[in-house]
Amino acid sequence: MQRTAILRGTVNQEYGKTIAEKINDKLDKNPEFELVQTTVLDSSDVFCTLLCVFEKKNQED
Repeated sequence: MQRTAILRGTVNQEYGKTIAEKINDKLDKNPEFELVQTTVLDSSDVFCTLLCVFEKKNQED
């Protein structure tokens, strides 16, 4: 099973929560999932918006 999420974060910690921290928060809340793909939707000098695809771990085909 896959889930998608659009996550927005900063590219530098001095501007707030980074995109990496946002992804890690999502993974911490859903430990049965892993990040399998990201697509950049928007990026600037300060912010980054990603489309993230998460897949359930140990999924049987």
